[in-house]
Amino acid sequence: MLLRPGSISITISPLKRLQTSQVLECQKYAISTIAINEDTPDDPKLWESIRAGHYQHLIVSPEQLGMCNGHLPRLARSIRQDRSFTRKIHRVHVDEAHNIYTAGLARHGEEAFRPAYGKLGQFRILLPKGTPFQALSATLPPHILAVVKKELMVTPSYLELRLSTNRPNITYATTPLVGSLRNFRNLDFLIPPIFHPPMAIPKTLVFHDCKQDTADAATYLDERLPQNIRNHSIVKHYHSDMSAEYLQKTFEDFSSDDGRCRILHATAGASTGLDIRGVLVVIQYGICKNMAEMVQRAGRAVRDPGLNGLYLAMIEPWALESSLGEDDQDTDGPTDDPDRPWAGTVKKNSSKQDRTGLAALRFAQSEVCLRQFLGEYLDDQSPGGDSGHSDGNSDVEDEVASTNPAKRKRNQLRAMVERQPLLDKLLAWRKRAHAEDPHKSVRPAQWLIDDDGLAL
Repeated sequence: MLLRPGSISITISPLKRLQTSQVLECQKYAISTIAINEDTPDDPKLWESIRAGHYQHLIVSPEQLGMCNGHLPRLARSIRQDRSFTRKIHRVHVDEAHNIYTAGLARHGEEAFRPAYGKLGQFRILLPKGTPFQALSATLPPHILAVVKKELMVTPSYLELRLSTNRPNITYATTPLVGSLRNFRNLDFLIPPIFHPPMAIPKTLVFHDCKQDTADAATYLDERLPQNIRNHSIVKHYHSDMSAEYLQKTFEDFSSDDGRCRILHATAGASTGLDIRGVLVVIQYGICKNMAEMVQRAGRAVRDPGLNGLYLAMIEPWALESSLGEDDQDTDGPTDDPDRPWAGTVKKNSSKQDRTGLAALRFAQSEVCLRQFLGEYLDDQSPGGDSGHSDGNSDVEDEVASTNPAKRKRNQLRAMVERQPLLDKLLAWRKRAHAEDPHKSVRPAQWLIDDDGLAL
C-alpha cells in the first residue's frame, strides 16, 4: 500500500471491533484507511471520495460485498457499476479466513451463520483478472485450508507462508466442571475468599457461549469481592447486546495496562484477532463447539512474548464421558472433517452435545500432551509444533484418529466413612504448605484451596 499509492487494497474483516483496531494500526503508518460496514454513513461526498481512491485501504465486512437482506449495499453497487473504481482494487486480504468454513457454509445440517463468507468467490469474479487474494488465519488445519482454497478459487501455483502457532509461553490444561455450567462456584478460584489490596488478580478472559451466562457469572464473581470494591468494574461482561458505548469503554478498560477491569466474561466476539496486552489467563467455560474456535480463544492468552500464561478448558461431565465410536454417529455426511458434530448431522433443536465436534471432544478426553494434540490437528510440522512436549509419546496420531476409544467411566465417590480422614489430611497439608510459603503474609492459606472447594 505504501509502495503503490494510486491503488486500493481491500481487507475483509469479520468484526467491527477488529475493524476499528485495524484502522488505527494502519493510520500509524499514514495509510488512509476507512472501515465499511452497516454503520458507514450513506453520505454522497464520502462515497464519492471512496470511489475516487482517496482511501488506500478499505476494511470491510463481507456482507458489504454482495446481496444482503434483499438489497445490494453501497460498496457492492460501486464494485458492480463503477468499473473505474473496480480497476483501482489491486489486492484483497481475507482476514480470519477460517470463517469461510466455520461461518460461511452450511455443514452437517447446520445453516451458515454468515453466508457472505461463503460467497467471496463471487466477489472475486467481479475484479480484474489476476487480482491477488491473500487468506490469513492462525486456524487453517488441512480440512479448513482445502475449503478456503476451493471457495476463493485459489490457483495451484499459490504461495503458502506458514508460521507455527505453537507458543511455548502458553500452558494448555483441561479440568472437569462440577455440576452444570450454571454452577458458577466452579470459578471461585478466580477470586480468593480473603482478598484485599495489594493482592493482584491476573488479567483473565473467560469465554462463555451464552450471553446471559457472561452477565450472571460476572455478577457472581463481583459479589465475591470485598464489599468496598464491588461494582468497581473489576469484573465485567462483554457481548453484542450491550451498547456500542459500553463495549468501547469496557474494551479500552480491559486492554489498558492501567485499567480497572481484571476479569472479563465474554462471548465469541472477543476471540477473533484482538490483541489485548497482559492477558495471563484464558478460560473456556464449557467445551467449545469446534476446535477452530477453541484455538482462536486460546490465542488471546499472553500476546506478549515475555510473559507466560494459561489456557484452561473447563469441560462439562458429559463431554468427558461421550463415546467417540463411529457406531454412535449418523455418517451420511462427509467423514473427513475432524470437526464434524458428535451426532453426525444436527437439527434445529439438537443439543450442545450433538453439535459439539469430534476433535473438541477428543481434545477434552485426550490423555496425551495437549500441545501435541493441537500440533496434529493444525498439521503444524514446525520444530515444536507437533512435538513440543516432554513425554515422548508417539501414539497421538492413533489417539486422534481412533474410531472406537473406550468410553470413560463416571467418577466414583468415596464412601462417607473415608471422607473425613481425607479432609483432615488435606487441611494438614494446606497448613504445612502455607507455613512454608515465603509470601504467606499476603497469600492466605485459602488461596491454595478454600473450604468450599474442599467441600466439593
